[in-house]
Amino acid sequence: MAHTESDYRHLTEHLLPRGPIWKPREGGLLDATLYALSREAARIDGRLERVLDENDARTSTEMLETWFSDWGVPSECITAILEPTTEQKRQELLTKIVNNTGLSAGFFKELAAWLGYTVDITTTTTGELATIVTVYFDIHAGGDYRELDVTWDVTQPLAIWGQEILECIFKTFAPAHVKTIFRYEADETS
Repeated sequence: MAHTESDYRHLTEHLLPRGPIWKPREGGLLDATLYALSREAARIDGRLERVLDENDARTSTEMLETWFSDWGVPSECITAILEPTTEQKRQELLTKIVNNTGLSAGFFKELAAWLGYTVDITTTTTGELATIVTVYFDIHAGGDYRELDVTWDVTQPLAIWGQEILECIFKTFAPAHVKTIFRYEADETS
């Protein structure tokens, strides 16, 4: 808890040397100087306490935009479906901060299941520099499936399965050394 002006006034008065010249009189120069010192010290103390709040994404207000920028919030995935509020962006930020330690195949399977998808994930290590994660989707697992037509240009894929949001979320959470490949296959049982 930050100290108040009266706390600092009391402290500064007790630091003064002894003697009649050092006794503050109301309206005097010494009184005004002590008031100014204690007011400024209380202001600085309050700002220092706010620094601790700004260092926590849950309580930050002044530095919240910096937090968003540093963590890439809002992600393209979120802005594709809605214009997020500050609290929705804060929730995404907290999710990224809390979940950045469990980025395993199991984590991504649970994430897909939470979003209503069933996926199979295989991991291949290509030397020490990169890991390739192949995500297999059932080709009929929802989405807006479209194949190449004559209006598409050469930069577009041969088909779109309509899983852009899920792919975007996977790419957003994937560590930097991971190359994510999405492969769509027909379910053999249907």
